[in-house]
Amino acid sequence: MFVSPPVFYAAPRQCVTEGYWAYQWIPTSYAQNIWVPGGWAADGTWLESHWEQRAYASGYYQPYWVPGQTYAC
Repeated sequence: MFVSPPVFYAAPRQCVTEGYWAYQWIPTSYAQNIWVPGGWAADGTWLESHWEQRAYASGYYQPYWVPGQTYAC
């Protein structure tokens, strides 16, 4: 009687990187009217009080999830 040897299949080994939170800078800008009081200019002339529009720039970090990945070890 012939008995064949058992056959084992080895699955390819895989490693997994953990998922993690990353952050992306989101720039923002806006303009705002401000009151500028009167005063002397650099050349010695008087500047009257007036409204003036000024631009401002800022931003914030927005979190996003980077999922884990599998790769061959």
